[in-house]
Amino acid sequence: MIHTHLVNHSLPWRRGTLVSLLLALVALAIVVPAGLLAEPPPPPVAVPVPSVEGQILALAVPPIPRTTEVPTSPLTGNDLGQVVEVELDQYLPRNASGHQAGQHVSSLVTRIKDRNGKKSDRFLEDLLDKRSDLRGLPFAMGEDCRLKEERRVEFGVAATLVRNALQRAGQAKNQDRVEEFWKRYREGDPRPDAKPSQFRVAAHVAALTQVLGAESPAMQRSLAQYLAQVKAPEASQALARLSIFASDREVREEALTALAKRPDRDTTEMLVRGLRYPWPVVASRAAEAVVQLARKDLAPQLVNLLEEPDPRLPVVEEVNQKKVPMVRELVRINHNRNCLVCHAPGTTGEFWLGVGMTTAPIPSEPPNSPSDNYRGTPSFPENLVRIDVTYLRQDFSVMQQVPNAKPWPEMQRFDYFVRKRQLTEAEAMAYRDNLAKSKPGQLSPYQEAAVVALRGLTGKDTEPTAEAWRKLLDLPARQ
Repeated sequence: MIHTHLVNHSLPWRRGTLVSLLLALVALAIVVPAGLLAEPPPPPVAVPVPSVEGQILALAVPPIPRTTEVPTSPLTGNDLGQVVEVELDQYLPRNASGHQAGQHVSSLVTRIKDRNGKKSDRFLEDLLDKRSDLRGLPFAMGEDCRLKEERRVEFGVAATLVRNALQRAGQAKNQDRVEEFWKRYREGDPRPDAKPSQFRVAAHVAALTQVLGAESPAMQRSLAQYLAQVKAPEASQALARLSIFASDREVREEALTALAKRPDRDTTEMLVRGLRYPWPVVASRAAEAVVQLARKDLAPQLVNLLEEPDPRLPVVEEVNQKKVPMVRELVRINHNRNCLVCHAPGTTGEFWLGVGMTTAPIPSEPPNSPSDNYRGTPSFPENLVRIDVTYLRQDFSVMQQVPNAKPWPEMQRFDYFVRKRQLTEAEAMAYRDNLAKSKPGQLSPYQEAAVVALRGLTGKDTEPTAEAWRKLLDLPARQ
């Protein structure tokens, strides 16, 4: 009995001890270094390595310069100095030597030639792919930007003649300089007795309007007088451009006087474009021109403006299968600093074969005289630019003050273009808010110009709405 009693008492103790030992073993099994139980780290993110072509592209195309601004509102006043400036390359430091600046420009020329060697205009394609600030400018490529052989030769001769005449006119002021220029221009013609072919006439009109585009009002008035004597569509179109873009009223009046004797078909496109130009000053001038030229055939265009939104407002367009806000806005480019965004680089071989050339100016050196630009810079002959290949053609040009300009002159030429740019929704809202009407029924500057023109053309008046004017003039509904 004693034996049995001892066994019965020992069994519970043994069972409890066994359970405790089992629990301890389980605890030891799960108490392991945390690192062994933690989830394995995610695999490293694969960073895409640019292709060789992508790396070449990144090196070939200059990045957007740090000084480039992004417009936040449309142009509402008359001050062109507030228009955003865009440029191809970052300005060099003012203390850069002439050699450093020349090397900088030469390096860019070499990169452009390398890209264009793979495909015609390849650098420009690269530029538009990478540079959002330049993408919406009215670039031309392929055959659209190149002069054919006969036109190329004629334009080269005409451009050199105009540049030489301008240089020889010197620094004389106003009318003396104007008279001297035209004297030198006529005397310097290497082929004064040549038959005035269509190509020759067009080349001289193009060279004169391009080179004299930012000259004094006196010089531009004389240009309008010269164009008045040239009976060609190119001259009429140049006069139409002066009639809406020239800043001087007398220049515009001179152009309109000449246009009164020209076929309407030569000027219609420019006038209609001017009515919707994203600077209201030009729209007002275009409306004045319509009245002075008695273009009653354009009355329907004026009436349509009364029911159209302000041309400076963003509009929704489809880009890459997405609906996005787009805006048309005025931008400017420093003429001498951006030769390589408007023209293709040339070679000394092409130069000696008679291809018209200019030289990309060196930012840290005083600019060459006009005629020297067509001979090349001896220290950097590789910086030649072809004038027969033109990617960009400006609407108008203005001389404007540039701070800290030395060694270049304080007054420099700026060319103006209309750029089409994609906006963010926030930017589009800011544009709309800026142009919001202060009260219902208020007319935009474009509609005000249209009403003034309709009154002047017809001698009639009614409510400033498209419906009222269509009824008054018995015009059909807009299709």
